[in-house]
Amino acid sequence: MKKILLFSALLAAAGCGSAPTETAATTATNPISQEEADRAAIQAYMKQTLDDPASYQPVSLEAEGSFTRADSIRVRLAMGADTRGASIGSADSTTTIGREYEHKYRAKNKLGGLVLQREYAVVFDNGKVLTYRL
Repeated sequence: MKKILLFSALLAAAGCGSAPTETAATTATNPISQEEADRAAIQAYMKQTLDDPASYQPVSLEAEGSFTRADSIRVRLAMGADTRGASIGSADSTTTIGREYEHKYRAKNKLGGLVLQREYAVVFDNGKVLTYRL
């Protein structure tokens, strides 16, 4: 009987405590900015696509600004992609679809040489990353 009472007292005491909840004060101390989230997305993308992901060394990441539909068409034209049916002067050409960064990094190429690369990285609103060189 004493064991049952002791057990129920322990359960009651354990039920009175509540798990810590996240408040506005705790989230304000650790905010993740959009640029930090984009930086993490770009670094994860690079580690997935490089020839030697372990050799990846970020040098700089500078924000270039917003990336619009018109920018998307210009990039596709510069890369030689087929852009039939796409119009730079269309009504939605100023719609922002992501953020663009100039990304410099060092990484080993297929031959094992450490090279400095300069690419542009676009982080779209849905979190996907695209890199290109001009």
